[in-house]
Amino acid sequence: MRIAPEKLINLWKPAAVVLGIIFWYQVLYRGSFLHTLPQTCYSPDHQLRATARVGTDANAHNYAEVIVEIYDSNGKQIFNQDTGVSNAMPWSIKWVDNTQLELDSNDSGTNFIEKTSTGKWKLK
Repeated sequence: MRIAPEKLINLWKPAAVVLGIIFWYQVLYRGSFLHTLPQTCYSPDHQLRATARVGTDANAHNYAEVIVEIYDSNGKQIFNQDTGVSNAMPWSIKWVDNTQLELDSNDSGTNFIEKTSTGKWKLK
């Protein structure tokens, strides 16, 4: 049995609508497709691990914002901060040196997380 081309087109319309709804749900409600898994990078001396993740709790103040965490070599968290950087635009993290982490974002520019003279880490 052969299906007429005009009937095939009618079959694609509902599928296109469903795919469109899924796409816009991802973009508008969940933030974006840009980062869904945490990004992890190690300091040049491999003593520190930085992880950047996206807030996923829709009821939290940091929903769809980048959260940066730094861990020491024992796995103890020594820094945790909501950066205010939106996941709606591309972003990345990288170590500049052992005392400075760079957070680059298309919407807020370049920010640094630095180890202060007191040993605390601070977003600047």
